[in-house]
Amino acid sequence: MARKVGFVLVLLAAATLAMEAGTAAAQSSPQDFLDAHNAARRGEGVDLPDVAWNATLEAFAESVVASAAAGGACDLRHTSGSGYGENLYWGPVGKAWSAADAVGLWMEEKASYVYSSNTCTKGALLDCGHYTQIVWRSTTSIGCGRAVCSNGDVLISCNYFPPGNVPNEHPYLYSNFAVDRTYTANQINCELAMERGASFAVVMAAMAMVLATTSTAQAQTTAADIVNIHNAARSAVGVAALSWDDNLAAYAQGYANQRAGDCALRHSDRNNYQYGENLSWNPSVQAWTAASSVDQWVAEKGSYDYASNSCVGGAMCGHYTQVVWRDTTAVGCAAVACNANRGVFFICTYFPAGNVQNQRPSMLKIISASSTAHSPPGSGYGENLFWGGAGKAWAAADTVGDWMKEKAFYVYSSNMCTKGKLLDCGHYTQVVWGSTTSIGCARAVCSSGAVIISCNYFPPRQLPRSAPLLLSLISMAQKAFALVLLAAATLAMAASTAAAQSSPQDFVDAHNAARRGEGAGLPDVAWSTTLQAFAESYVAQLAATTCSLAHSNSEDLGYGENLYGPAAAGSSAATAAGAVGKWMEEKADYVYSSNTCTRGALLECGHYTQVVWRSTTSIGCASAACSNGGGVIISCNYSPPGNWPDQRPY
Repeated sequence: MARKVGFVLVLLAAATLAMEAGTAAAQSSPQDFLDAHNAARRGEGVDLPDVAWNATLEAFAESVVASAAAGGACDLRHTSGSGYGENLYWGPVGKAWSAADAVGLWMEEKASYVYSSNTCTKGALLDCGHYTQIVWRSTTSIGCGRAVCSNGDVLISCNYFPPGNVPNEHPYLYSNFAVDRTYTANQINCELAMERGASFAVVMAAMAMVLATTSTAQAQTTAADIVNIHNAARSAVGVAALSWDDNLAAYAQGYANQRAGDCALRHSDRNNYQYGENLSWNPSVQAWTAASSVDQWVAEKGSYDYASNSCVGGAMCGHYTQVVWRDTTAVGCAAVACNANRGVFFICTYFPAGNVQNQRPSMLKIISASSTAHSPPGSGYGENLFWGGAGKAWAAADTVGDWMKEKAFYVYSSNMCTKGKLLDCGHYTQVVWGSTTSIGCARAVCSSGAVIISCNYFPPRQLPRSAPLLLSLISMAQKAFALVLLAAATLAMAASTAAAQSSPQDFVDAHNAARRGEGAGLPDVAWSTTLQAFAESYVAQLAATTCSLAHSNSEDLGYGENLYGPAAAGSSAATAAGAVGKWMEEKADYVYSSNTCTRGALLECGHYTQVVWRSTTSIGCASAACSNGGGVIISCNYSPPGNWPDQRPY
């Protein structure tokens, strides 16, 4: 009898343990994870939207914990390059850890997070990163996985999209801008400093109605006024002018109307993160003008340090950098009288978006008291100027190398520069100007540590319609020698044909021909020098080693990426058309109706879908010859990136 009782007790204990494990599993369903996350988000009291479940994120999380559980160490490590946010949790054997346990532990970091300074008292900001990811406003989807290791430990992973914990951003913005609160200009600036100056184009379609009561203000709210203030700031740093875009304005007006009830300085979804966006609020409908808001953004220039590409002393400068962002070409703005006419909500939207992580607003110098500006006209000399930030001993090779990068944009046959005006290639053309015979250069170090270099040329580059290597100036003897060179060049032409067919325009033409061929009204893409520079840097790294194709960290920077090669040097395959043509071959395997690829995983057709991704607007490509003689490799980067989970290309 005693043995039977003992056996029953053993069974009861086993059943109890099994019941606890089953209970935990039952409490770690998708709905359990959603409920725990959304309860935490609602608890912030800032009207955060609920998150939804995403099967793609769930599958990714499950693969992470399953892989970790299968290893003997039962050790969780963060993944990289997924494009998702990620929270990880480990619970020791002895308890059936659930969704509520994991989210509860992550939320304990809230006690250490200081919203006003966007810091964490535990140490680095990411020491509060589990909490800030959970309450990140722009995150809309989650997917989680749970696994039990052989030793009984429990692992949980949750993935988030769009990801949170973007550097220098708060997880959300307080939205209680009510008229019964008294705000000084500095207080408003302080609140605005909590947001990153994103780039988004918007319009003024309804602004006249907003300000109909004040003729003076109304007179200062035209599209031309807004564009002029933007372009004055851009001209001051040598950046091309932008123009008004009615479509961006319409988007802006639509979002401004959504804020009419609360005046909340809360960013829109920026058309799935394709646009940049600047926001402002003013408590006086009568006194406010669009010009005053844009002037306020431009005034942040004093807080921006170009050398370190950062805001000085933690002040805000993101609105300013968006205003002068080099790749941005269009803007549209709108305003609405909000909160029962007790304030004005103003928004400007920009395209392409600025404030790209780890990039400066302009590849040109920011002209300041310690920077460089061309000497007054009348010296009779040509002049090239260079500015390098503190921290590097900039040399002659750096300077001339920088100027020669403009060669990629100069078209000899038409004497044009694809960057814009001919003088946008002027450093290069001055360096190679045929009649220039003498140069003189000087270098100085500023008190800030920045380096300034000036080179002067005589005779200078002169006639606007002259090509730099004007053959008509060559002597008869030189012409004879030129014929010899021409014969040699003819022999080398086959090898150089591929390079000649891989110019920025060749890549743009190949991509746009493919996009038009879809018959879906896809917009053309444009060339981005920023993406080009990234592609050039990466293919150079690959070419210098094994020349094997392995993707870069472009995903972390917000770029898409296609790689190609190696292709035989000098062949038609080693060209822009050859690369894009190869990528487009994947179209035959892509099934639009089911958004699948017959080759296997969807990304097996990913080169094709990236080429034709509708929201992609800019590309930058580069090619390089492998140092081992293995051929030529090509990389193209894309912004905004394509191949988003569970989305079709168009």
